Amino acid sequence: MAPLLPTVLWAQRSDKLYLTIDVQDVKEQTCDLQDGKLVFTGKAGGEAKDYALDLEFYAEVDASSEDSKVSVTARNVFIIIRKKDLGHWPRLCKESGKHLSHIKCDWSKWVDEDEEDEKPEADYGGQGAGGALASSAPTPYAPWTSTSLAAAAWVAWAEWVAWGAWGAWAG
Repeated sequence: MAPLLPTVLWAQRSDKLYLTIDVQDVKEQTCDLQDGKLVFTGKAGGEAKDYALDLEFYAEVDASSEDSKVSVTARNVFIIIRKKDLGHWPRLCKESGKHLSHIKCDWSKWVDEDEEDEKPEADYGGQGAGGALASSAPTPYAPWTSTSLAAAAWVAWAEWVAWGAWGAWAG
């Protein structure tokens, strides 16, 4: 059986790429970062399904840089890659087309080129080997804490009562 193709989320800065390979509970993984490409293989999930990924980058990266790091967690594989030349890429891969539908933008880490100087870079790199990346990486659901959900529910209930809906429902 042919290996499955994992979903890849990507974001960039002028000097780095951020890749998240969406494979949960990955085992026996290999991640071969070269100056022009990334090759990933691994077994993931309870059934240990085979996954394989071969990405040819839009431009050269610096695979030997100390800033290029891989972090494997129970939820995914997160990779920070240093670009050889500064600048924003129009896409992640050299080629484009519908066959690359498994590659998606990671909007939680994305910063537009003209806003890069205004927004400080989050510290995705201080994770240690195999570290707890999820503990410091921002999530798109961060504002939805139990406190804010309770407050939203309270406001919705108060508006419902104020509209007289309680009387119509109860009576």
